[in-house]
Amino acid sequence: MGDRGLGRSLSGSVLLGVILLFLVTALVWAHVTEIDEVTRGQGKVVPSRSLQVVQSLEGGVVQEIRVARGERVEAGDVLLVLGGGVLEGGYEESLQRYHTLQARMQRLRAEIVDTPLEFTPQVVSQAADVVASETRLFAGRRAELDAELRVLTGQRRQREQEYAEQQVALRTVRSGILLAQVERDLIQPLVERGLEPELSLLQIRRTLNELRGERERIGAALERLEASIEEVDDRKQALRQAFRTQALADLSLATGEASELEKVLPAKADQVERTRIRSPVAGVVNQLHVSTLGGVARPGDPLVDVVPADDALLVEAHIHPRDIGFLYPGQPVRVQITAYDFARYGALDGELVTIGADAVEVQGMDELLYPVRVRTEGHLYDADERPLDIIPGMVAEVHILGGQRSVLAYLLEPVVKVRDRAFRD
Repeated sequence: MGDRGLGRSLSGSVLLGVILLFLVTALVWAHVTEIDEVTRGQGKVVPSRSLQVVQSLEGGVVQEIRVARGERVEAGDVLLVLGGGVLEGGYEESLQRYHTLQARMQRLRAEIVDTPLEFTPQVVSQAADVVASETRLFAGRRAELDAELRVLTGQRRQREQEYAEQQVALRTVRSGILLAQVERDLIQPLVERGLEPELSLLQIRRTLNELRGERERIGAALERLEASIEEVDDRKQALRQAFRTQALADLSLATGEASELEKVLPAKADQVERTRIRSPVAGVVNQLHVSTLGGVARPGDPLVDVVPADDALLVEAHIHPRDIGFLYPGQPVRVQITAYDFARYGALDGELVTIGADAVEVQGMDELLYPVRVRTEGHLYDADERPLDIIPGMVAEVHILGGQRSVLAYLLEPVVKVRDRAFRD
């Protein structure tokens, strides 16, 4: 009996010791181990910038609707196309006319300076048909000019040949005159002495006069031929000058018209561009104010609302007044998007940006709450490491991280509160 009682006493002591050791260990762990103080709140993702209301300056008939509500768009994407048939037709006509004038001006410059025709790559790419037409016109005008010049060149050669023939004749006549003079000088003394009949001298003098007359005639013919050659040269020069003058006049007209088009084309292009309603920012289409093809949009009417989407999301949450005293801007925050399972996709890191100055009423809540805003960083990713879409309006749980407290402090908090309130009544 004594041994059995001793055994029970020993077992009880060991059990008590184990319990005491466990309690001491638990107290030490609770005192040493610290956990984050977390202030929780419910909220939703809101745009970090104001809602972008897209309008049309000039209005028009709705021809195309290229987006739907909730669709993500990039900055510059076309949302709607308004009726711009007349505007676009006028712009295309003016643009084609401008390219035509550019090709014509390049052809005329080549004609003026008498160089091979070359078009700029821009004109070739924008107006291939016009380039082909101007090339044919250049070749035709050049061929016509060359043909007229060849006629005049032929006339000049003919005059030159006649001139050469007359010069040969002139040399012959001059030689004849010299011979006649020599013969006269030889015969005249003989006639004076009566050794030769006077008739011989008269014949020589008659021949000499005829040769001198022929010399004068040939001289006059040579002068006429020289004048004719100069006239042909003048006609060739005048033909070239008329060709250049006409080209210069056409170039002046084309340049003036092109200058006028250069002034109006940007305005027309802007008018056509304004018929394409583009998104000013990357974001999500929140609302379409027009939904009927053929409907009329008046100038200044809102057409599409786009919620901007930034890399940094903004979450607006509401915090209970009892927790607001421990919050300050810059505090670290963990944000869980309820649309995505936290255990699978994790949470977003962020920081507390602003704290409301006063509590406000929140729809669906029976008490006043303080509004706060949290800016997040980074993305949530799916299994393929692709970023998940987080758009304004998604519900979020906000966990604002405060200081750290030991587990023991949390366990003793109710006791401390009871102690502080004890005996107050």
